[in-house]
Amino acid sequence: MKKAASPKLLAVSYNKIAYVCPSIGFAYFPVSTPIFTTFFLLTTRRLLPACHSLLPIYLCPMTDEHFMQLALKEAQRAFDEGEVPVGAIITINEKIIARGYNQVEKLNDCTAHAEIIALTSAFNFLGNKYLPDATVYITVEPCLMCTGALYWSKVARIVWGAADEKNGHKHITDPHFPFHPKTIIENGLLKDQCGQLMKDFFKEKR
Repeated sequence: MKKAASPKLLAVSYNKIAYVCPSIGFAYFPVSTPIFTTFFLLTTRRLLPACHSLLPIYLCPMTDEHFMQLALKEAQRAFDEGEVPVGAIITINEKIIARGYNQVEKLNDCTAHAEIIALTSAFNFLGNKYLPDATVYITVEPCLMCTGALYWSKVARIVWGAADEKNGHKHITDPHFPFHPKTIIENGLLKDQCGQLMKDFFKEKR
């Protein structure tokens, strides 16, 4: 009896993974659920039960560290373009809806911070001026301007990496809480990597 072919991993892109069974030539694609990502065998005509070599696979939700790593990639884009390396990612239900990086020099606009660009993109994507279900990941503590924008956005969570003692909001707003009362704040995630990118940038500028 011929042994059934094993599924092979084709690609991984953020939270999407595709599997294929060579014996039947069909692929697995992810279908999101509130808690897990479930893989089903799909064809162009109908949903088929999985063959014995392609059982449903369950993956744990994406982590904060995962999204901060993606924010770091946005910050690296800024670095490569000669901008202060700050990046931002906005998610809802663990799906990325917007991203941004500093483009102050590129756009000749002092308000073109990563957070502002990401927020504007999220508003346009959702067709809504508020983001009560969103989490915003930022590589560096937001400045006073971006803090105000985050306040008015009514975001659910804000997670940032490195502190910014010179330009961050804290040196102006402390001891007050400048964000929306319902917003949860977490900081220090991947702070060493986020901070090192800033140090490397300003070292090159000296």
